[in-house]
Amino acid sequence: TEATLNAIRAARVFTGRTTMAKVEGGYHGTVDEVMASSHPNVTVLPFNDVAGARDIIESQGGQLAAVLVEPVLGSAGMIPAERPYLEMLRETTRRFGIVLIFDEVVSVRVAYGGAQEYFDVLPDLTCLGKLIGGGFPLGAFGGRSDIMALFDPSGGQPAISHPGSHNAYPVAMVAGAATLELLTPVVIDQLNTRGQAFRHDLATAFAEAGIPAQITGLGSLFALHLTEQPVRGYPDTLRSLSDLRHEIFLGLYNEGILIDPRGVGNLSTAIGEEEIDRFGSVLRTVLRRVDPSVLFRLQGWAT
Repeated sequence: TEATLNAIRAARVFTGRTTMAKVEGGYHGTVDEVMASSHPNVTVLPFNDVAGARDIIESQGGQLAAVLVEPVLGSAGMIPAERPYLEMLRETTRRFGIVLIFDEVVSVRVAYGGAQEYFDVLPDLTCLGKLIGGGFPLGAFGGRSDIMALFDPSGGQPAISHPGSHNAYPVAMVAGAATLELLTPVVIDQLNTRGQAFRHDLATAFAEAGIPAQITGLGSLFALHLTEQPVRGYPDTLRSLSDLRHEIFLGLYNEGILIDPRGVGNLSTAIGEEEIDRFGSVLRTVLRRVDPSVLFRLQGWAT
């Protein structure tokens, strides 16, 4: 939340503008402006819709201070951006002098340099959290030196003050440093390979059970969407059968496996082949218990 808040403040001071744009379905903490789908100072952009998002930005280009996007929509269901979409955001924001902010709290794990390295699209500012704290509360933001200079107090009163009792909290910083030292490029590649195989096995399990499902994710991230239709953005997730997903969640829980109730999750370095095999086996057991009438309703709803 604080990382997002400060990145937005920096963009507004740097550009002299107040309005910002966020992508539909993105979660960026508990700042009012980035939690709502509509706000007086916020424009909402469609995700993975190159033409639609470009048109909106171009219509308001001279008014926007920032465009805020998750390269992988986390809370919405681990939905990766498509490279042409991020490339469009980069080109259009640069053309209008808009600060492009990547929220990589979730997606930083997909490559050693985060999703921006994976997609080869460099934002102006980046927000980070969770993973870089090593299990302790920690948020961070950074980017272009000319924007970050707004916070520099070395020459006197900075353009933007940055007070906070827990700034650079020592315990979180030490834990985060230890985490990042262990999370080497080799380890991340191993996680990503495991994650790709894991998502494939999830899709296979649902196909074997005759339950339509879309498995989204990137790297070590995954999510379950109980729908026959492709999932490319937040509106697509509304077609998923949440009741059946919750039944599957409870079934896994009763067998000793806990995932997020929304069906999203990620692999960690502590999870190996044994745990992945067990997950697949337990999931198949749970899916076999699904009431056939639920499947009938699912097929009828889908048509």
